[in-house]
Amino acid sequence: APWTSPPAVPHRDDYRTYGPEVYAAPGWDGRLHWCSTETAPDAPGHHDGALAAAERAVDRVLRLR
Repeated sequence: APWTSPPAVPHRDDYRTYGPEVYAAPGWDGRLHWCSTETAPDAPGHHDGALAAAERAVDRVLRLR
């Protein structure tokens, strides 16, 4: 998009480095839960991925109760 990146910057559409479970694994003995689009195994880097990551993190937190 011309408003978000200069023409000299190559378009990034390689999302193979996003989504590994290690990125979504809770930290600090289960007290810290990641829920960004980069942690989503499906549609990483996109809104759908962010929603899926949030649902995963919420599910994990609710199971701790």
